[in-house]
Amino acid sequence: MKSLSLSIAFLILHLPLQAQAQSLQNPASSSPDFYKRFEGTIARQPVVMYLEREGGRWHGTYFYSNVQQPIPLWKEWSENGRLLSADSIIFVERPTGDTATNRLVLHYISPGAIEGSWTGGGKVAPVALKEAYTSGSYRFEPFWKTDSTTFTVGPKHQNTITSSFHILIPSPDLPTDKRTFVFSEIGLRLGCKPATQDIRECMLNLARRGCDSDRADVLEMAKDMPDSDIVNGGFMFEWFSDSRISVKYNEDDLLVLEEEISAYSGGAHESYAKFVNVIDVRNGKSLSLSDVTTADSITLQRLLEAAIRKEYHMESDQPLSDILFSDYLTGNNNFYITRTGLGFVYNPYEVASWADGVIEVFIPFSSFKRKLTPWFMKRMGL
Repeated sequence: MKSLSLSIAFLILHLPLQAQAQSLQNPASSSPDFYKRFEGTIARQPVVMYLEREGGRWHGTYFYSNVQQPIPLWKEWSENGRLLSADSIIFVERPTGDTATNRLVLHYISPGAIEGSWTGGGKVAPVALKEAYTSGSYRFEPFWKTDSTTFTVGPKHQNTITSSFHILIPSPDLPTDKRTFVFSEIGLRLGCKPATQDIRECMLNLARRGCDSDRADVLEMAKDMPDSDIVNGGFMFEWFSDSRISVKYNEDDLLVLEEEISAYSGGAHESYAKFVNVIDVRNGKSLSLSDVTTADSITLQRLLEAAIRKEYHMESDQPLSDILFSDYLTGNNNFYITRTGLGFVYNPYEVASWADGVIEVFIPFSSFKRKLTPWFMKRMGL
């Protein structure tokens, strides 16, 4: 089985986490970059939406309050070939197992309010959202570090390698102990040592070392290649790596940190993967699956197989091997929560091919019956 691996190294710096958490700021604080939580309605149904903007990159997630299976949003750059105005944006919905058919057209009407329209299935419905942070949800702002190096491969091919790290920084208005904990969990996802490292310098060092390592590998790969192969296959040397940590769930003093990794190091296509981690901000703890459910592996497998059949519109007697490598699907520790269920994330080559992408399988809490832990049920109001 093929797996994605990114080699990262770090420089140990002696700056206490509490000090860096208080002083860290977005390097482009005057820019329009943001992370915002919105509440409102789509088609007059209550929803919660998380939107993030970083430079020209937009992405988001929303869920209906009575369903709560996250619906990822992908930005479109134009509408019928026409570029959008600065205060408008189009998102395409891409839920697991479905094609991109539904669209959101959003317009800013004030700094904390959005209006627009939802289109799907031949219907058009109104969208009205306002920025809001309820008790147990938190503010963040984007922060990133990018490094690149340009060099010559062979006699004349100019080549650029890029390495980037992007995170969300918890707001200074968060109580110090909670902010320190969230900061620590984000740092751990990157491979930084949160107790002794300034995460800004750690990110920059990771990006620099990533570029240096990739440059050395490219030059080693190309040294015995004919000049004609280097010229004709120059794209094979345009390596990059990108790691982005965002917040997939931000409710009930619980956060789901989502790390998306993509990289290209030669070959037919890039590699990519997604990893999620549930953290309990109130108690300062990273949650494992056993903290949430008492379901055994057999029960969990049965629930997962039923859920993926539903999400991919499969018949009850249709073999799972039509979409997976095998006819069964077992649980893993790459899971997230919402207020109404658990989602499991499977990366390319884990249970299906690269072309099938990242597969997410969502199981409603109602399917677990009495197999949720008491403390978790209380926290979620179940």
